[in-house]
Amino acid sequence: MSDIGPLISLESRPTGFQWIRSILDRLIIPPTVLEEVAHPYEGRQAFLEEAELRRLIEVRRPEIRSKADPGSGGHVLDEGEQEAIALARELGDPLLIEEAAGRRVAKSLGCEALGAAGLIDRARQDDFLSFAEATEMWRILLRENWISESLYRSLVQNE
Repeated sequence: MSDIGPLISLESRPTGFQWIRSILDRLIIPPTVLEEVAHPYEGRQAFLEEAELRRLIEVRRPEIRSKADPGSGGHVLDEGEQEAIALARELGDPLLIEEAAGRRVAKSLGCEALGAAGLIDRARQDDFLSFAEATEMWRILLRENWISESLYRSLVQNE
């Protein structure tokens, strides 16, 4: 399950989508997220073809869209975030989501939620990535302001 943030984050990395395809069998996203991420391309199909994600991404509409927004500190979740959280709840799958407010809401609703840095850490722990490879990916996330200096330090000190 994913919201748009991690997809954009991974798309900007060298071999980002190649890497995510190597550790995930499938990534379920709602139609709204596909529309958002495919916007710079010439449509959804062009995005899926160019990024070679056709076999990875499954597009699914949630049965019930989550209207709950507890603990977001006044932040209104966008449609993609709401649909991704609803799908994660329905399917019981972990949710990839970068926005702190969205992660708070997802966790308050019982979903496991992590961002690109957390996915990298999980891949390192599961021996899909070496510590050096994970550190380089975290360094890129830090340089591009996707993670904070304190999060970066805590991740690289885990070895």
